[in-house]
Amino acid sequence: MSVSKINEGNFSNEIYKVIAENSPDILLQTTKTGKIIFMSRNVESVYGYKLDEIIGRHFRNFVPRKELPRYLFKMKEMASGKTIRGFRTFAKHKDGHLIPIELSGKTITYNNKSYFNAIMRDVSEKIEAEQALLESELQRKFILDTIPDLLFVINDKGFFTSYHGNVNNLYQPPDLFINKKVVDVLPKSLGITTMEYVEKALNTKKIQIFQYNLKIKNIKKWYEARMLAISKKDVISIIRDITSLKEQQDELIKNKEYLQTLFDSATEIIFTIDTSKNIIIWNNSAKKISGYHDKEIINKNFIKINLIYNSSEFQSYLFDIFKNRKIKSFEIIINTKFKTKRIWKASPSIIYGESKELSEILFICKDITFKKNLPSKVIFGRSYIFLDRNNNRSFNIFKNELNKKCNGIVISREILDKIDSFSNKFNIEFIQLSSQNQIKNHINDLPSLFSLLDKKIKIKSIIFLDRLDYFYNKYPYNEIVSTLYKINDIVTQRNALLIIHLNPDLLTDDKIAILKEEFYEYTSKDINDMIIDKDLFEILQFIGSRNEKNVLVNYKEIGIKFSISKITVSRKIDKLIGLNLIHSFRSGRTKILDLTDEGKNLLINAKEF
Repeated sequence: MSVSKINEGNFSNEIYKVIAENSPDILLQTTKTGKIIFMSRNVESVYGYKLDEIIGRHFRNFVPRKELPRYLFKMKEMASGKTIRGFRTFAKHKDGHLIPIELSGKTITYNNKSYFNAIMRDVSEKIEAEQALLESELQRKFILDTIPDLLFVINDKGFFTSYHGNVNNLYQPPDLFINKKVVDVLPKSLGITTMEYVEKALNTKKIQIFQYNLKIKNIKKWYEARMLAISKKDVISIIRDITSLKEQQDELIKNKEYLQTLFDSATEIIFTIDTSKNIIIWNNSAKKISGYHDKEIINKNFIKINLIYNSSEFQSYLFDIFKNRKIKSFEIIINTKFKTKRIWKASPSIIYGESKELSEILFICKDITFKKNLPSKVIFGRSYIFLDRNNNRSFNIFKNELNKKCNGIVISREILDKIDSFSNKFNIEFIQLSSQNQIKNHINDLPSLFSLLDKKIKIKSIIFLDRLDYFYNKYPYNEIVSTLYKINDIVTQRNALLIIHLNPDLLTDDKIAILKEEFYEYTSKDINDMIIDKDLFEILQFIGSRNEKNVLVNYKEIGIKFSISKITVSRKIDKLIGLNLIHSFRSGRTKILDLTDEGKNLLINAKEF
């Protein structure tokens, strides 16, 4: 009778499944990316998972995190054509406990596609059986006949009494160590360590494991020693050469540490989201800016943890990538752990799995919070800062929010003529920042400012605080900010509204940043809807592009760039100044132009003309 060989190319899924369902071991098959596409049904009784909880998922979901690098290394070996046998590791049971397993596997090709086929064996009972059987002479004989490692029996007095293994792998020939003391045969420190573990094995009756290095024929090698008491007076020591594994592990650790260093040292914010909307990767820059660390983010659904402020728009954006593979940048507004919001400009990339299925989306982001301010709507119980060269916009908000039920408080260095036109309609009190005692309502120091507001702020009060620069030369900046923080606490407690106007030209970026961390910045929402003539927009773009390179623009350059007369230049510039998009100032005899905050925001939000 002839027996035909079934090669891998003819090894059908039906044959594979029949063998799998009747094998005591668990058979599985994955794609080259690690997605499980087949597993024998006996996995249910061993690991507690039902097949539909496993099929289609990535194998890493069932692997202890610490063991994942070893799994990936073995997959790399199989991908190179190597067959893996007897790989000892762990798998996760559904209830969370770890199961010791032994894996064997290789790469196969079927219908021009490559897969990983593996046999997984639960060795829990095997380990228990080893411990039980080792207590008998029969088990010792079995080990001696079958195990490929070096075996030594050491008695409680510290003598080598027998051995088994390849003579070429021994530290010394048998006649130089049999019936000799361990401490006299091995290097001193190793001999002492070995005897310590012999005593532990005899006292605990449990396997003792340790690693050591030893020079054999002038070559440094690494070994793993497993020691187990096989009687009241004898310990068997199983010695395995792990030099190759140690080198591979060291190399893997070095590579992993190198990649992790690159990943975490990136100044860009990097994260990935899978098709279930779970965050898989979250780098150091993301942690620092958002305040959220791995345990709070990794494998969490970004919707459930309320990470993204513009979540609805972001979900629609993701859907467009998932469904239509449309890649475009997107501005994500992040709810940080610091109770602030950040704007991340994200550039996405698709990570594909087997058969071109979308696996994850990689986002590389830049924090543009201070280049583009969040649109705001004033809410009672909050304090807002307005960064403008004049106080028109902030005062208009103050005026618009006033009603007969609110008391208004205006604190400024200058008397505001604007108040007179409507002060008789509302309850408004004006306090001047001044050191002149003849002025009836005035204050001239920070303690007085805090004390006054503590008295006058009531529920639903609206406070307009203007010209803080009055205090800049009198107090350190941190003292001014500290006073504002205390005032903000009162505003929050009494559900009032505080509007602070600041001239950004009088503050450095770092000082503005400190205020932005505590207060809400107000930016008009209608900046997105502003439409200007195309020729004005092109001039605005030109000034912006030059400003970005720290180059100042004058009227003459505008005329040359766009081939227009001086009169036309002046007219167009006047329109842009009137729209509060650019600012003009003199430098000697030359008029210089730069963008206002509104101008910068308009360019960022620019619509195509």
